[in-house]
Amino acid sequence: MVRQRRRLEAQRRKRNRRLFMFWGLVGLIAVAVVAGFLGMQQGSQSEIKAPHTQEEIQKFWEEHLSTLVMKQLAGTAHPNEIVNLIIQERYRLINERYNNPRFALEGNENYGPKDALMGARVEPGVVAIGFMVPALMDSFHGIGADRNPAQRSVFENGLVMGYIHELDHLAYDLIESPRTLEERVTSESITWAKTVQSMELLVSKGAFQLHPSDQKYYSVWLESKRRKDSSMWVSFIREMYRHTVP
Repeated sequence: MVRQRRRLEAQRRKRNRRLFMFWGLVGLIAVAVVAGFLGMQQGSQSEIKAPHTQEEIQKFWEEHLSTLVMKQLAGTAHPNEIVNLIIQERYRLINERYNNPRFALEGNENYGPKDALMGARVEPGVVAIGFMVPALMDSFHGIGADRNPAQRSVFENGLVMGYIHELDHLAYDLIESPRTLEERVTSESITWAKTVQSMELLVSKGAFQLHPSDQKYYSVWLESKRRKDSSMWVSFIREMYRHTVP
């Protein structure tokens, strides 16, 4: 009986690992979803273990993130065609910069450093975007997306902009880990300027409501006369990232 239970458990784990493993061409670059999507990435000392069970994290991914991330974003099949065009252009730039790399989507069942929801990294022949799934769960429930369809749309739009922002880091080679706050401010002021230009395009075409956190960037960008070197914009970015660098 114990042996049979262990065999069934092993089969269940094997199915879960296979659920997020595939290779293929998505958009303009090769995409690999890391096997076991959740729990595959080893936690670093800067990560905090989530209070959620792995089953809860897996369920949240399957019910609320899988289609949006895998099909609509990575697969450039979002209902908003402008979103697809923006992502396709970033893929083109990434291809040119990194010589047609393999593209990995990674998940983490722990919290990332300094409240991060997503992140980007580069290794030889590979570029990757990672998702801190517990932090995304908290954001989802925090704005009432589990109770209000309109808020769910806002959450999903926030994820869209987060994905584009990480693509901007990759496309414009702004991914070095900053050693000081000012280094981070320099990197993020440029990257967010690129991302907010995409926000502006989406908002101007209508039917795209920004997440409250993205709305802050958008409003300051307009107030700063769309200048990434303006004192208002740089000061805003500094305040937003002050807590991320010792």
